[in-house]
Amino acid sequence: MTLTAELSKLNPQRLPLSLNYPSFKKWKRSAVAEKLEAKPLCLYVHIPFCTQRCSFCYYKTVDLKERPEVDGYVETLCKEIEMVSDRFDLSDRPIHAVYFGGGTPSLLKPNQLTKLVETLRKNFKHFDNKKQFSFEAEPLTISQSKLEAMAELGVNRLSMGMQSFVDEIIKLSGRGHDEKQAYRAIDLAQKVGQGKWNINIDLLSGLAGETEETWKQSVERAINTGVESITVYKMEAFANTEVYQTGVKQETVPLPSEEQEMKFMEYAMERFDRANYLPWCHFTYTKDGIDKSEYTVNIWQGVDFYGLGVSAFGSMGGSLLQNTA
Repeated sequence: MTLTAELSKLNPQRLPLSLNYPSFKKWKRSAVAEKLEAKPLCLYVHIPFCTQRCSFCYYKTVDLKERPEVDGYVETLCKEIEMVSDRFDLSDRPIHAVYFGGGTPSLLKPNQLTKLVETLRKNFKHFDNKKQFSFEAEPLTISQSKLEAMAELGVNRLSMGMQSFVDEIIKLSGRGHDEKQAYRAIDLAQKVGQGKWNINIDLLSGLAGETEETWKQSVERAINTGVESITVYKMEAFANTEVYQTGVKQETVPLPSEEQEMKFMEYAMERFDRANYLPWCHFTYTKDGIDKSEYTVNIWQGVDFYGLGVSAFGSMGGSLLQNTA
């Protein structure tokens, strides 16, 4: 009798899904040595907490209600860093790039961020030789003390998720900041990080309620900040998002058509070109061509990367890995 048939006796309605077999605790170092040879490595660190859930978000995030949750998560993440470094013999591998994403990494307090970075340094010998240390941030959670801590710890690329510079669209997206707070955050980041990091701004095309006029305003305002790079992502309405329920199923919130989005991008590309923001990939435009995401470049070139934290994924020796909890 097959394993599936045996299991079906236990609960015929809920057959299990095996994401990995045999389980990690059964692995032997010798069995994975070929896949874990000492090649360059990138690290991704996931911080799942947010002050609110955006209407378009489909990532694994947690609306922050209790600060102690973050302390507990940081402690557990440090233990994971120690375990992974030892279990997979990663401590002596060259580190090319490090990326803190989320969620909202800028929710971390300076002491929490310091604890994570120091744990990484302790467990990855070549951590300080990395080419780039990228860190995601958003306007409501940025402060001078946090930015100073980031700079002190070696962050040299700050990626700020603005998505829009028009208050009406920001509100429809379920975000908590407004246009003024966006400008204030960018200005503070530019002052604190002058000569220390490049700043990227994310815009999201196709947001609920977006029109040609509001899109043009966002593009112009992003350019006028003078940041080193602007990234434009297409808003995708996944089934686990609020915008899917309101914009796709119920049609209570207007979503731009594909034809409208094409016009949005044609306008953005023409304006970026005139402002000397040059494309280095199909979604990021850099001022004078100077700012590139080393983490992204390495991933595209097939460099191993390990994802740390809840739901984080990676690729090691051609095998995909993901934390399922």
